[in-house]
Amino acid sequence: PLLLCDRSLRTCGMSEIADGTLRDTLRRLACFGLGLVRLDIRQNADRHIQAFDALTRYYGLGSYASWSEADKQAFLLRELNDKRPLFPRDWQPEAEVRDLLDTCKVIAGQDPDALGSYVISMASQPSDVLAVALLLKQSGVGFPMRVVPLLETLADLDNAPNCIDTLLAIDWYRGYTQGRQEVMIGYADSAEYPGALVVACGEYRARETCRSCAPDTASGLCCSMARATPPLEYAPPHRCNPIDSGVRGIVPKFHVWGCFSVQAGPPALGRVDCGNDQRLTLGHPV
Repeated sequence: PLLLCDRSLRTCGMSEIADGTLRDTLRRLACFGLGLVRLDIRQNADRHIQAFDALTRYYGLGSYASWSEADKQAFLLRELNDKRPLFPRDWQPEAEVRDLLDTCKVIAGQDPDALGSYVISMASQPSDVLAVALLLKQSGVGFPMRVVPLLETLADLDNAPNCIDTLLAIDWYRGYTQGRQEVMIGYADSAEYPGALVVACGEYRARETCRSCAPDTASGLCCSMARATPPLEYAPPHRCNPIDSGVRGIVPKFHVWGCFSVQAGPPALGRVDCGNDQRLTLGHPV
């Protein structure tokens, strides 16, 4: 498009404009390319379930969405280890599924250095991560793109260690990630907002308990925070200290204070005492 603009300007006798900022931009692109900033891909977990549900119905295998978690994992791992194509050429899925498949094909055509992570919003189970890995494989993505689950409900935050531990216990997935896994934590359940304190405690618990996952590969585990501003208006993801940096977590009161300071502006004068780890259990709704 920029070259088209350049040719159009010169054809119309406006070479002075073409030789200005536009030419400088074209020279920068020629030298450095478009990958100066890595681009993350983000999609909701429900969209991936919708795609595989449509596919399994097409093959007469039943409804993927209604399968148990164990059945989903078995199906996905079987296809990940199979070399044959999974998507039929004459398959005409609905528009939302087609949009997802087209996005994956665009990823396959990009320079790996220009892409960051594939973030799964509202992720809850290991199958959510394996589903993305299979979609990327079947779309022709020839490099191991990082697949990052974003845990956004209290139930998913509390289930974070089980989810990550299960993933890292899968031989195929450990080989795919080379023992390194990134997890994003950030409450975003639009159906229920229990309050900033409960959310902050849930995020803290998830961050701390994830450290116990798969001790043999824990050095490659990284936690990020997706910062939220009530009422559910979100700022860009903010990278927190990774667990493998040697900083072994932060005390609860500092975590809660940090969440409040981001959401509510400058903190009031005085000391905020959020108690110890035992008191964090009070963050659970009864």
